[in-house]
Amino acid sequence: MNITDLLRTKEFDNSLNTFTHQFYDFVEMEAEKIDGKRYYETPTGEKYPSMTTILSLLENQAALNSWRKRIGYAEAERQTQEAADRGNRLHELSEKYLLNTLDINEIGFDSGDMMFRQVKPLLNKIQIVHAVEVPLYSHRYKFAGRTDAIATIDNNITIVDHKNSKKLLKHAKLAYLKEKLYKYQLQAFGYATAFEEMTGIKATHGALFVSKPKLKFDEEYESELITWSFDDGNYKQMFEYVIEEYYKN
Repeated sequence: MNITDLLRTKEFDNSLNTFTHQFYDFVEMEAEKIDGKRYYETPTGEKYPSMTTILSLLENQAALNSWRKRIGYAEAERQTQEAADRGNRLHELSEKYLLNTLDINEIGFDSGDMMFRQVKPLLNKIQIVHAVEVPLYSHRYKFAGRTDAIATIDNNITIVDHKNSKKLLKHAKLAYLKEKLYKYQLQAFGYATAFEEMTGIKATHGALFVSKPKLKFDEEYESELITWSFDDGNYKQMFEYVIEEYYKN
C-alpha cells in the first residue's frame, strides 16, 4: 500500500454493525477432489459434484487459455493466486463481520482488507443473518455446494455471495462480464433450490456483494450490491438445462 492509500483509509467508517441472528440449522459436509473435480458427501452418504464444478460447463475455456498464452503462464498463475488470496481475505472478514465476531483492529491495509472496508457499508443493509458458510445439497438435482450466507435483505429471504472481481458487474456492457454475472446469478438460484428442498423455506432473491480491487495507481477500490428476484429471469430453465448437460457427459 502507498501513502496515498493509507491516508485515504481515514475516510472509512470504522464502526461495526451488530447483526441480528435468526439461524437455521445445517449439517456440515466434507469435500474432496475426484478426478480434479470437487465433490461433497451429503449427510446421507451421497457424493455430489459441487455447484461450481457443474457451472464450469458455462466457462469459455478457449478465452481462458488465450489469456494465459497472451500474458504468459507464469504471470497468469501469479495473477490467479493474487485474486484467490484477496478473495479469501475478503471472505474471511465478511464472514466474521456477519457473525459479529470481527474486531476492528483485525482489518488491515492489504488488498482484501481494503476491499472489505469498501463493501462493509453495503453489508450493513442486511437485516437478519440466517446462516453463514452454508452447506447445501439437492437430491433432486444431484449437486452440492456452499453459499456465503443466507440473509433477509429488504424483507426478502436472500441467497448471498461475496465476489472479488477485477471489474464491477451491475452495469457491465462487455459480453464476458454479462455472462459472468449471469453465471453467478444462476449459481445463487441453484443454492436457493437446494435450500428450499432441505428446509421447505423459499429464498426469493439473490444478492452479490461485489468488490473490485485497486490494480493500478490511478484506480480506486470499489464495491456494489446487486440484488434480484429469482422470478425475473429464466433461471430454472437454464439451471435444469446445465444440470442435464453435465450428467450427459
